[in-house]
Amino acid sequence: MDRAVDLSKPEYEERRNSYLWLETGLLMTDIELHQVTNDQKYRNDAKQRVRNLLAFQDAEGWFYFDEAKTSGKYTECRFHLFALYEFLKHNPDSEIKQRIQSAFKRWADYNMQFAGFSSFGQIGGIEEDGRVRNLYQSNHRNRRVGAFAWGLATAAILLEEPKYLEAAQRQIQWIVGLNPADVSMMAGVGKGPGCYHHRYCFMEGCEDGVVPGG
Repeated sequence: MDRAVDLSKPEYEERRNSYLWLETGLLMTDIELHQVTNDQKYRNDAKQRVRNLLAFQDAEGWFYFDEAKTSGKYTECRFHLFALYEFLKHNPDSEIKQRIQSAFKRWADYNMQFAGFSSFGQIGGIEEDGRVRNLYQSNHRNRRVGAFAWGLATAAILLEEPKYLEAAQRQIQWIVGLNPADVSMMAGVGKGPGCYHHRYCFMEGCEDGVVPGG
């Protein structure tokens, strides 16, 4: 990667200084190593990584990238939440279970406030200029919509709260066709877009438009 991009450039500063992603990667590594070796030191280190990750969360629910908490709000559902869930899945009786559940609740509650700006229920957000939008940043991409579906569904499981599951279902419904264009972005479900822009959408063994594993 160092040969491909210049990490000293300002646009890479957030990634270069992201302790959130560093702790996430270390936690996932600890979980896997403990599963393979059953060595208690990896489980103990994983617990510390969980505590470190939880320390990045603001009381309102979003996360910071840096230890000094000077970065902007990070409200997305990405690998940090997945790593916390994976730890809890493998350690269901951990003494930090409630802290992880609380982290999911704060994150879900913060984002749920942006679920009502459209009749379709996709999660919106606040733009840099202060505008509140239902089509926020890149949430028209399946990756973001699907990630929120997973995060909200997981929060529903951990907290036994149906409202999060209902919100998760709205995200999936958007992907499979409940959107203004009446277009499904899942192969074999509903009406496809009919035109595609990516070379991987035309592969032998798949219908046009299907990206394997997409």
